[in-house]
Amino acid sequence: MSEYIVVVTTVDSEDVAKAIARKLVEQHLAACVHLFPIQSVYRWEGKQEEDNEWRLEAKTRRELYPRVEKAIVESHPYSCAQVTALPIVAGKKEYLDWIEAETR
Repeated sequence: MSEYIVVVTTVDSEDVAKAIARKLVEQHLAACVHLFPIQSVYRWEGKQEEDNEWRLEAKTRRELYPRVEKAIVESHPYSCAQVTALPIVAGKKEYLDWIEAETR
């Protein structure tokens, strides 16, 4: 299993995205969080929906996932928030060392 992960979530506004990103970095739960405006098409409560959202990708260590998830959910506006983790299967050593140092 990979030691490093990218935690992904989506929110409804840039302000919420920035607040969550700042929280994760300030608490050393993520070394970096990328923010992207996206468009989502999904089914919710039996209806097809389309919305503009913000995607967050937080670079962190796998062992921190429970704390990262908790921090995201505490600030998340959705009742059923997407919070998922993707493994980093390879990476430049200096970059991975930086994630390690910033999330201690």
